[in-house]
Amino acid sequence: MHPALEILNVYAVDIRYPGEFATKDEARDAVKAMKQVRVFARDKLGQ
Repeated sequence: MHPALEILNVYAVDIRYPGEFATKDEARDAVKAMKQVRVFARDKLGQ
């Protein structure tokens, strides 16, 4: 499993509850992790 998925999992679980918000730094980290996972997935799919 790609290490960036662990970062994204935290946001998928914690942030979805009412009253929980990501900071700007957390949002930047999540976007960076998402981009890493996207590159990884596209590479595995041959795109």
